[in-house]
Amino acid sequence: MKALEINNVASAAGEFQRWTVQFAAALERRDAPELAAQFARDGHWKDLLSFTWEHRTFSGHESIQAAFAATLDYARPTNFHVAPTRTPPRFQRRSSKEVLEGYCDFDTRFGRGTAFVRLLLTAAESPEPKLWLLLTTLQALTGYEERIAQRRPTGNEFALNKSGVSWREQRESRRAFADRDPEVIVVGAGQAGLTIAAPSLHPNAS
Repeated sequence: MKALEINNVASAAGEFQRWTVQFAAALERRDAPELAAQFARDGHWKDLLSFTWEHRTFSGHESIQAAFAATLDYARPTNFHVAPTRTPPRFQRRSSKEVLEGYCDFDTRFGRGTAFVRLLLTAAESPEPKLWLLLTTLQALTGYEERIAQRRPTGNEFALNKSGVSWREQRESRRAFADRDPEVIVVGAGQAGLTIAAPSLHPNAS
């Protein structure tokens, strides 16, 4: 890697880390006005489940501040930091504007989240980098993490199984719903959705 590229990578990492510390401190203080002030005038915050428990987009200082004020105590975000396992921060040019992009990880009362950050380096209202785009996403629910790596089933329960019921037989039994009714979430209230949901709402309906 050329010396100029190394310097750019180091500079991008340092600048992004400095911004992350400031933003994390405002999150910890639950300071909605300060968080909104870190956005450019034409900045946007898009949240996927992590703060709002919905898919929502907020644009402009007033809308963003109101959204943070309504969700900070509810979501309780903490531990906002540069994501160590994602693409490192880097300088880019987007829509003829100089930006700094990077990823952050954070925690909420519900689980673990990831944020994509695009900082505008040439904001007219400030010499400091301003948020042009913030995307926050919920990646995992606390207590319901994906069963991979260290959480992957080991099979020890079947190695010591004295009942004679194999893993496959247990799976087939659960899939048959012989001892319980299946739990289903119906998304949408169109004709098909209402038809599916009607028997559960009215058990005597034919």
